[in-house]
Amino acid sequence: MELVYKTDGPVLTVLDLGTRRPHIEASGPLGAFARSQGADEVRLTEYHAVLANIHASELRSHAGYVVRMTACTLAADLPKVRFSLLLSDVF
Repeated sequence: MELVYKTDGPVLTVLDLGTRRPHIEASGPLGAFARSQGADEVRLTEYHAVLANIHASELRSHAGYVVRMTACTLAADLPKVRFSLLLSDVF
């Protein structure tokens, strides 16, 4: 698992997450990593939760956590877009 994150007190916010194989059980390692950083809460998008194989029943909504995406066509064939947080959303 590759992780881009920021910490703010007891909260670890996942900015981007990648796995070498789809559908690996990453919630255990992610939780252990968060605890090792002194966090007792992890915030991430549903997109990243799917990558980490975290079931929707383990997630809860967080007020004020907004994901924005802006796109414009630069080519006829568009690559797959990864839904991720913008730096402006968390800093």
